[in-house]
Amino acid sequence: MGEFERFSADLGRRPDLVQGAGGNTSIKTGATMRIKASGAWLADALTKPSFVEVDLQKIQGLLAGDFDDAGLTAALASEAALRPSIETPLHALSPFAAIAHVHSASAIAFAVRQDARERLGERLAGLDWAFIPYARPGAPLAKAVRAAFAHGRPKVLILGNHGLVVAENTVSALRALLEEVETRLASDQAPPVAARAQKPPPPAGYRWALNSPVEFLAFDEERLEIAANGSLYPDHVVFLGPAITALRDASSLSTMIPPPKAAIVKGAGVLAREDLTRGALAMLDCLGLVLARLDPAARINYLSAADEAELLGWDAETYRQALDRRAARD
Repeated sequence: MGEFERFSADLGRRPDLVQGAGGNTSIKTGATMRIKASGAWLADALTKPSFVEVDLQKIQGLLAGDFDDAGLTAALASEAALRPSIETPLHALSPFAAIAHVHSASAIAFAVRQDARERLGERLAGLDWAFIPYARPGAPLAKAVRAAFAHGRPKVLILGNHGLVVAENTVSALRALLEEVETRLASDQAPPVAARAQKPPPPAGYRWALNSPVEFLAFDEERLEIAANGSLYPDHVVFLGPAITALRDASSLSTMIPPPKAAIVKGAGVLAREDLTRGALAMLDCLGLVLARLDPAARINYLSAADEAELLGWDAETYRQALDRRAARD
């Protein structure tokens, strides 16, 4: 395995950057691009088949014209067992050779703010960067990224309510740039700590999410309100559903139809359904990692109900969920 695979695996072992099957990396060589496969985990890049090759010129030709999700799906179709990431356009559009797209908790903590562009400008001054307001992954986001590259060659993209893209021409330079961006975006907030609380027996079908980064929300009223008021980023919606349920009494879960995949019980802890996949549990952890870095006084730009509906009904995300469930059975 080479430097690219080692870098990819390193990212996958950092839950502050990559959660479950989220995030993707790519490397271009001539007319070919190797990119992480949809549903694959970057953490497995050294041990399992995790990448697929795509015809770069074919994809770039499509992206240069008028296209939609159906056109992208057709262009990425393959008879191979692995399908290219749904975010292949982000990589193909970049003029650089090595790209990493991560769901950085530090970047998301800025990207969900209504004043994201201004606050990011303070942190990223001197870097070649651009902010792209939220657009659904797939054709809408690809078109927004294409517009950004029409006005320059930014090496850093902050995707509103989504994450971070960094690009360079070598893997070593890419690693260095990612670390610089992460250092600049590091939180000024004191790390929150979950209080120790006596937990009642969990309701049937649930378990307490012990030692999860999300547990502190049960004891942080301000940040819990932010989490419960709406959805912050796409993968949370895809794997856990909209927002997060907040309760004062765990017993009320038995009356909720459909039962939520997870719920935060104020003053007690976080309940997760026993049938949650590894990918869903990783996203539950991600919520805690993001909220721990978020200034509770910030005004938040939530995904809309229409945004949530688009994500839940999108074939590409249904495919990723199916892969996540299959991995849970293996």
